Amino acid sequence: MNTEFQNLPNVVSPKEVQTYFGISRSTTYRIFHDASFPAFHIGNRLLVQRSDLLN
Repeated sequence: MNTEFQNLPNVVSPKEVQTYFGISRSTTYRIFHDASFPAFHIGNRLLVQRSDLLN
């Protein structure tokens, strides 16, 4: 695994994905709301596990 991505927390927010991958906010949320993307909600927070994100 790339050492840059090892610094990501185990559970990643859309803002962190946007920052680490250098993509726009709208693209990030489009990805997070895609049915095939392994995102999940905790309360009203949208998150993804780091391991799922990198796969």
